[in-house]
Order: sequence, then C-alpha cells, then structure tokens
Amino acid sequence: KSAIENQPSEHVSLQFVVSRLLDAEALLKDRRVSETKAPRSELSNDVAFPTNQQTVVCFRCNKKGHIARFCDKTVVCHHCGKLGHKKRNCRLLTRKKPPFKEEEAAAVSFVVGEGEVKKFIVDSGATSHMCSQREWFEELKPSSGTVSCAAKSSLLEVAGTCVIRGRLKNGQEIVLTNVLFIPELNGNLISVKQIQKAGYSVLFKDNKAIVKGKNKTFVLCELNSKGQYVSDFFPTVSNTFVAETEEAELWHRRLGHSGNYALRKHGLPTSDSFCENCVLAKQSAEPIGKGNRRRESAPMRMIHSDLCGPVEPATLSGERYVLTFVDDYSRFCEVRLIKKKSDIAVEFNKFLKVNDTVKRIRCDNAKEYVSGELQKVARNAGVEIDPCPPYTPQLNGVAERMNRTLFDKVRAMLYDSKLPKSCWGYAIQTAAFLHNRIPCTSINDCTPYELKYSTKPDLSKIRIFGCDAYVKVADTQRRKLDPKSKKIIFIGYSSMGYRVMDPVTRRVTVSRNVRFVEKKIISDKLSATPNIENQEDTSDLGEENEKEMDIKLEETEKAIDDKYPEFRRSQRERKPPVRYPFNEALSTTNEELTFDEIKFLPNEEQSNWKSAMDEEMLSMQKNKVWDLVELPEKEKQPITCKWIFKRKRDGKYKARLVARGFMQNEGADYTETFSSVISMPSLRLVLVLILQENLHSYVMDVKTAFLNGDLDEVVYIGQPQGYDDGTRKVCKLNKSLYGLKQAPRQWFHKFQQFMNKVKFKQSTSDPCIFIRKEKGRKIIICLYVDDLLIAGSDPDEVKTVINLLQNEFDMSKSAPATEFLGIRLVFTPTELKLDQEEYIDKMLKRFNMPDCKPCSTPLEPKCTSADFANSELFEGPFRELIGSLLYLAVTTRPDILFSVNCLSQLQEKPTVAAWTGLKRILRYLKGTKNFKLVYKKLHNPNFNIDLYVDADWASDTIDRKSVSGYVLMFCNCPILWCCKKQNCISLSSTEAEIIALSKSLQDLLYYKNVVNEISRINSISIYEDNQSAIKSVTNENVCGRLKHLDVKLKFIRETLINHCISVKYVCTENRIADLFTKSLSKCKLYKLLCFCSVCMRD
Repeated sequence: KSAIENQPSEHVSLQFVVSRLLDAEALLKDRRVSETKAPRSELSNDVAFPTNQQTVVCFRCNKKGHIARFCDKTVVCHHCGKLGHKKRNCRLLTRKKPPFKEEEAAAVSFVVGEGEVKKFIVDSGATSHMCSQREWFEELKPSSGTVSCAAKSSLLEVAGTCVIRGRLKNGQEIVLTNVLFIPELNGNLISVKQIQKAGYSVLFKDNKAIVKGKNKTFVLCELNSKGQYVSDFFPTVSNTFVAETEEAELWHRRLGHSGNYALRKHGLPTSDSFCENCVLAKQSAEPIGKGNRRRESAPMRMIHSDLCGPVEPATLSGERYVLTFVDDYSRFCEVRLIKKKSDIAVEFNKFLKVNDTVKRIRCDNAKEYVSGELQKVARNAGVEIDPCPPYTPQLNGVAERMNRTLFDKVRAMLYDSKLPKSCWGYAIQTAAFLHNRIPCTSINDCTPYELKYSTKPDLSKIRIFGCDAYVKVADTQRRKLDPKSKKIIFIGYSSMGYRVMDPVTRRVTVSRNVRFVEKKIISDKLSATPNIENQEDTSDLGEENEKEMDIKLEETEKAIDDKYPEFRRSQRERKPPVRYPFNEALSTTNEELTFDEIKFLPNEEQSNWKSAMDEEMLSMQKNKVWDLVELPEKEKQPITCKWIFKRKRDGKYKARLVARGFMQNEGADYTETFSSVISMPSLRLVLVLILQENLHSYVMDVKTAFLNGDLDEVVYIGQPQGYDDGTRKVCKLNKSLYGLKQAPRQWFHKFQQFMNKVKFKQSTSDPCIFIRKEKGRKIIICLYVDDLLIAGSDPDEVKTVINLLQNEFDMSKSAPATEFLGIRLVFTPTELKLDQEEYIDKMLKRFNMPDCKPCSTPLEPKCTSADFANSELFEGPFRELIGSLLYLAVTTRPDILFSVNCLSQLQEKPTVAAWTGLKRILRYLKGTKNFKLVYKKLHNPNFNIDLYVDADWASDTIDRKSVSGYVLMFCNCPILWCCKKQNCISLSSTEAEIIALSKSLQDLLYYKNVVNEISRINSISIYEDNQSAIKSVTNENVCGRLKHLDVKLKFIRETLINHCISVKYVCTENRIADLFTKSLSKCKLYKLLCFCSVCMRD
C-alpha cells in the first residue's frame, strides 16, 4: 500500500497496481514456505499434531517436502508469463546481471520511484538511511550489499556508507549516521526505524512528521500534494569530496579528457562528475565486434596508416589532412599534417628514413596509397604496402580507430579551451603526444611510450591544453622597465619545451621558461591583464638547475619540430637557432581572423572589430548594394559570404564583407572578369614627370570601391553573419561585392565612365592612366584598384578634380603624395627618393631573420642557377620567399633582380643550397635596407629615353641558354628593368645580343607611346656593348650565320628607322645592364649602382 500511495499520480495505472499486488502475494507465499521448511526445533511447541516434512508428498508434482498449494509448478512469472518460477528468478532478467543471494540484501525501500533526486523523503518502510549524491558524504567507507527497491522491483548495489550532516530550514542541525550510498537510487530516504534506533520517536500528526527527543522536538517534514513526506533537510557539501573532484577533473583535462580507467592506472584520483565536453566529443554508436589477429612481437615492424581529411577549417598554416602512423606492437602513434593528398609520398619517405625497421604498412585502398609514387618510395625502402580490399575500411581498423581516438581528444580539448577550430592542428599533435603516454587496454594496460622506449613516461610536465601561461621575454627583446613575461596560450609540446601562442599576434613559439595557470577559466584568459608581480610560479622550466624536461625526442615530435634541430650542450650561453623556425612565423598572421574567433578576443578588441563591421554594413546601406527578397528560383542556390578582418599599417581596424566567388557559375553569374591596374614602370614614369615638371601630387583611396560597380547579372547572396534577421530571405545584389569574380571589372568600368564624364582622356597604352590637358594645364590620374595618385600643374584645378571625385565616390581625404602602394615617396626640390624599408623589415621578421648578419652582395660573384641545383631537396616556404623578393625587386630594388631570377628557376625542385642563397639575399637586404631608388631633377629636362641592353651568352651550364638584361632610363631615371632567360639557345654572343635587343625594343615602343600621351620625347638612344650586334642591326646585309634571325633583325631595323632611334656602343666599364645579367663583385656592383644613380645611401 505504501509503495502505491507514494508514487506520482501519473505513474499509477491498473497494470502497475496488479503488478505490485502480485509481488506482495509472492512475498507472503515465500514467508509461508520458509515457515514450512523451518527445523522442528524452531516450530511452536503448541502444535497439537506436528507434521513430518520428510513424509509430506505434493499431489501436483509427486515430490516430497511440500504440499500442493506451495508447489513451484503453480507459480507464474510476472516478467515472462511462464510457469515454474518467479520474476526474481527469471532467466531473462538474471542474464543481464550477476546472481545474488537473498540474504545479502541489507535494506528495503518501498517509496522511491522517479522522485526528486535532491530531496529527502521520510520513509517508514525503509530499513536504513539512503542517499544517491556522492558530494554529501564526508569520508565514504567502501561497503558491499544490495537494497530491494519495491518501486523498481529490483535490487540496487550499495557503494559505501558514511555520515551526512546538514540543516533544516528552521536552522535545526541534523546528523544522519550509517547512510547507504546508492548511486542508482532516484532520490534520498530518511528511515524512521533508524531515527527510532537513535533514541527518538516519530509522530505523524496533522500531515507532519514530528521528531521528539529528550531535550528537543522539531518538525522533520510535511505531507506534500503527492502524498509523500518530503523534508526540507539540505546537507552540506563535503570539503573532502570537492578537493578530490577538483583534482580528478584537473588530471582529466590535463590528459586530454581521458577516462577514469586510465587515471586509475596512473594512481590518479577519479570522478564520476559529468563532462559535457566529453559527451560532445566522444559519444558514439555501439561498437562492432572484432576478430582475432596475430600481433607483431617487436615495435616498428608493421605500421597501420590512414589519411584523414579534408578537415575544415584548415590549420593556421593551411594544412587540411592528417596522416597517421600506428605501430602494431606498441600502438605508438605519430601524426603528420599535410596540405594536399599528393604530399603523402614525401611524408612516408621521411617516416621510413627515421624508422628503418618497418617491413610492412597496412592501409586502405585509397588512390593516394596505391599510386605509383608511394609504391616507388616503399620499394626503395624495402617496405611492403598491404592495402585492404576496396570498400572494406574495417580491415584497417587500427588506424581508423586511432583517428577516432585522436579527434575525440581534439574536439574535447578545443571545446574545453574555447580556442578556434583552426587550432585543431596543434590539438591533434598534442592528442598523439598524450595518447602515447596513456595506458591502453589493447596492450595489457601498458603505455605505447613504454613499449617502444622501454621506460615509463613522465607526466609531471603535462599541462591542460589551451590554458593560460606566462612566457619569459628574452632580455635582448625588452627594455629595462618592460615586463619580464608575456601572457600566452599553451597549445602543445616540443622536444625543446612547451609550444605557446600569443593570443594577439597569434605567433607560435617554443619556450622552456613558462609558468602555467591551469585553474583559471578560459573566458577570463583572453581578456584579463597579466599580473606579473603576483603571479604564482607553478612551473618554471627556465632555471639553469632545473632537471631537463623528460620528454624523449620521438618521431611524433620530429614531425612537429623538424624546424628545431637538436644541438649539443655547451657551457656558454647561446642564441636560439634561427635557421628553421620560420614555419612558425608563417603559420600565423594577425590578419587571419574569422568571425567565430572574434568572440574569443579581449572585450576591447571585440568592440573595435564590431565597430568596423558596423561601418562596413553602413557602406552597404549607403550604396544600396542589395535588397532583401525571397529566393524566387528554388533551383538556384545563393552564394554565401564571409567577413575578412585586417589591421592596417596605421592601426585602423578594417572589416570587409566578401562573397565566396568560387561558388559562382560562369555564364550565369558572370562572364568577363579582366580588370586593368597601372604597371610599375608606368607609375615610375609618372613620378619622373611629377619631379621634372614640378607637378603637385596627392594620393587618395576609394572606400569600399567595389560596391560602386553596377552588376549586369542577377546574383543572390546569403545574409551576413551577425546581421541575419531570421527571415530566411536572401540579398539580391544591385552592386558588385568584394569577392565576386566580376567585381574589379565592374568598378573599373564605373570609374572609367566618370572619368569620361569629367573630360579625362584614357591612355591607349596604359588604360589606368587618365590625362586632361586644358590651356597648357595638365592633370594626371593613376589608378591601382582603389588607390589614386593625382598630379597637376595647377593646385586649384587639382583640388577641383578631387572635390568632383569625393562627390561621386566615398573617398578618404586627399593627402600629399608621401606613400603610394607601400612605396615611400620623399620629394625634395632636387630629387625624389623611393624606398620600401618598412616592407623589408616585415619580410625579415616574417622569415625569422630580423637579427641576421648582413652581407655585402646578394650572391657570390659569377654564381649561376647550376651552382645551387646539386644539393638535397628543401621543404619550406621557398615560393613564398621568392614571391616576396620578386615584388621588391620589380618595385624599388633592381639590384637584387638577377639574384632572385637566378634562384627562382629552382622553384619546382628547391634545394637546401638555393634556400641558403635566398637567405643570403635577405642578409644583403638587412645591410642595405636604407638603399633608395633616387631620381635626380634635371635643370633643363631633355626628356630623352636611353635603353641599356646586354646578354650573358650561354651562362647556364645546365641548358646553355643565355640571359637577357636591360634597363630603360627616362630623363636619366630608371623606370623599367628586366632580367629574363632566353627561350632558345644562341649559337654565339651576337645572337644572344640580338635576341635581347629585339625584346627590349618591344618594351621601349610601349613606354614611348605612354610618354608621348603625357609629355614629349626629344631623343631615343640604345647602348650596346657588342660591336658585331651593332653592325648586324644597322647593316642591310644579312650575314649567313644570322639567317635564322632574319625576322628579328628586320623588326629591329624597321623600328630604328621609323622612330629615329640611334644605336651606340658603350664600353665594358659603363655597362649598366650588367646588373641584370650576372652576379657581380661588391666593387663592381656598388660602382654600377652609383654610376646610374639607381640606389645609394642617404
């Protein structure tokens, strides 16, 4: 009756009542049977005619020892409905749990069903106090036994006993002793019997339970609407439990959210507390059974491998794939991050060179594994590739399961640390590092590290991934009163220390001098200000007497740290190596923020970026870029968009909304895409004219220039992140948007139309130069995307044009031309200086060479590309550095053009020697970063064009092709320089000179037309040092040896006659073009630089 009355009304049904009654009937029968089977000595002596149990025969089953009404054949099971057994003995139930003995049941509970787990219910039928909340017990003592719960019709396991202390709402203190800890109990019980045993009486009166003692009386509980006596007793949380739980959770997070099993194996505390990050990262379906397979008997003989990806988003350095190697014997795991699938053969080659004991590799049947390139690598190393049959990845289960294990840890660590998803590369390297140090059931609870290296791993240096840390700033990188440490984020391990990331610049470094703050919540981590003075020293790896970090150099860390080579110990203080850490600098840049990452920045940073986004959206509204509409074409999917965040050189925060143009379909969303920009020689030509004609010059830029272009096609995009109104409408574009393939072209057409409207004439040679000449006054406008250079002879007229532009477009304020396209312009009455010193400093910092030792020449004298070809292959940012140097060479530093051109020929197969050569160019730039391109003003401008041409015949010993070099001078100022290997092999130096002359004349004619449209030309001269070539181009007779060059010779002769060009001989000492055909010594290099006034020191 009590079990039925105390159930919630919604749980009481006819079936429930019948089941409880049948259970009660069975309980009564059990008691009668036990009385019948009791020994004679225990029976009452008052029985008049005692029965001999051995002679009693059942009339139903014909067995002795019981009568028919107690026969088991009449019993019906209430679970399966069959005769011959009761529900508690039903085989269908006993299969799922271990057998138990009835006499082990320590207590009985009739009340608790699906009640409130935090409340205590007073139960007159309970034999003991019971509780399911572990944190309320002070010192839990282990105990075994079971509890019979009538509400659940089952037995519950007792995990221990202890004391619980607490208070009622009226302030009365209560101590419950011998309380049973039952984790599966859906509630908590106070036993009336246990209260009575303690010397108190319990009186149920007026719907209240009143406890009376010798000296005090108080109300324990009141009857609620459900018919239950629920007490307002609330226990206090045990301090011991809190400390144990905190420590267990700390190690749980330190070890990459490992389970309690692994923690117990290390002798670490465990906790049953709920971890949401583990559920989000690790919840999975039921496992599939596995078959038997013979394991290897020694490490690194058989390797399981798998390629996982592409992973979105890419890592900070652009990797999208993870290549895993798992040792069959030890389960030791190594990971490699790669950008594309084709890199798998290169990584396998590295792995097999280090692990020469590998005999077989088990992998799936993917194309990248069975391709000829990887097979060739394996064949050379004597390794067998053992691919699984197609469409059976289960046979590669070891590697597949390792991928799941690693990514479970990655997700949990990223969720826990609140770091952006782009940090998954660091997280998976850390996950592999931790996996190798955690016991594994498949290898008999050993660690992979122990099986491979025969020594136990040391966990004393393990820290929580993504926690706050402070790294010591090198003395050479701070001033006297600057802080000695900097707040950073811990993101992994290295053989040389800890891997940390600056949360502002996102630059990644490795340091041993780190102090950690593991208990601080992550939300405070990115916004708090470091308090250096009061920081607790939890770990200082920077002390000289500190024991070296016991992290053994292994292959996993080689993949992470191949740019940090191990070096011998020395007593002297050494500078950190700067040869290889450039990858860390390249992997991070403070311009690679995403919308999701903004919310993890400090509050002030978030506010600045939010203001930049609001400004961008205001520009969208002002230009009426789109209209919100319902998507009319169901089959046409809208193009998505994203935010691009960038800090400009002046510190301004710029947010740009861009469309994902790669989703556009040609012919439907766009047609033509080409758009012009002014060439660098044309820009330098205009600058020369500004200097020589005393023009007034200004610079401006158009804000959100692409938003001014009108679209000819119908394009839809989704609503921007952070500004979605929830209506599921899309944006129909009226104007072009950044990211669209046709956006630059549409903007240029818009600007072109406006220039025609205000009577500017577009140059026929360079369409990005606009000229207006009226009454002897001249105005020139140069356009490079959205940057404008405006120059004119009349300052009032220039300002009038500027006002017209500002009325038509949203533009920045005009300013004197001191910088344009990253080039610093210094005008004086007698000269103009151009330099990119700031760009050089950034490039040196980017490639980790800001403190390199300068050198006097870009390359050693007489060097060619063949000198760098015979060396081992180099893997690194070779192309990135070539591109950075080439931009500088064609802009303001012609002195490095030949060196960059020479080394760029090895881009397909870069070598270590070529990389050393590129670093030598950086060292040369370090020593000459204050060199400037200097244009001298002439007292009487002659407006002459001079062309210096040269060719280095058969200089390349590999293919014997010649190199052409020339420089075009206007008013004695270099505006164009070129260095290029010729396409064909020349049979003589004369042929090489003629080919170079033919190519240079084509450029001369182009820029001659540009000059004629803006100004005038007095004379044109070509300077050549080869007498045979001069005679060949000026003589009508064709030599028999040059018949195959007849077309080029006729072109040169016709050009010389039609344009009144003279060809002159120049002596060897004054050959300026030598700068672009060969590597020169320091003396000759500086002489030519000074001779032609190309570069010079201040």
